[in-house]
Amino acid sequence: MEKMKTLTTLEEIKAFSDPYRMQIIRCFKELGEPATVKQIADEMGEVPAKVHYHVKKLEKANILELVYTKEIKGIIAKYYNPTAKFFRIENCDYEMPMFKDFLTKTQKLFSNVFDDAKRIFIEQLDSFQSDKSDENLKESENLEDGFITSSYLYLNEKQYIDLQNYIKDLSYENQKKDNKEKEKYFLMTSIIRIEDEKNNRR
Repeated sequence: MEKMKTLTTLEEIKAFSDPYRMQIIRCFKELGEPATVKQIADEMGEVPAKVHYHVKKLEKANILELVYTKEIKGIIAKYYNPTAKFFRIENCDYEMPMFKDFLTKTQKLFSNVFDDAKRIFIEQLDSFQSDKSDENLKESENLEDGFITSSYLYLNEKQYIDLQNYIKDLSYENQKKDNKEKEKYFLMTSIIRIEDEKNNRR
């Protein structure tokens, strides 16, 4: 498995930007080990046939790969894994019509990530409100179940790289199989360089 895979083709970006497929990739990441379509379907509470269709699309785009097979009760189980720990999109020199399509797919990917994160966050807020009685609320009033923040940061290149690496290592190494007795949290991070600060203050 590579540490970082760069997505440069429209086929790769189309496959990766689908919200349902992003959930599948997240499940693989949470499991932290190769898994079958059945295992991923069980994690998602979905029908294996539906997950299988999307897994094959991700495999064709070289985002998932078949790592080994194992015979279980006369049935050959196929175990898949992401081809990299992290994926990034790189701008390439396409012909203008394709370049516009490239940008559209990239924007769709980012929009899907933010929409999915917003959905999870709001669902958990609703869950906290409905699950906590007044007594439980008093007991946990000094604890933070979660928080959200946004701000400008001023970083030099080393600080920027160190921050990226810290978040990547934290999100990848903190997997489900090694954290059975810990609470589960959802982390959504984004960071982008501001090219023209004056224009952003207007």
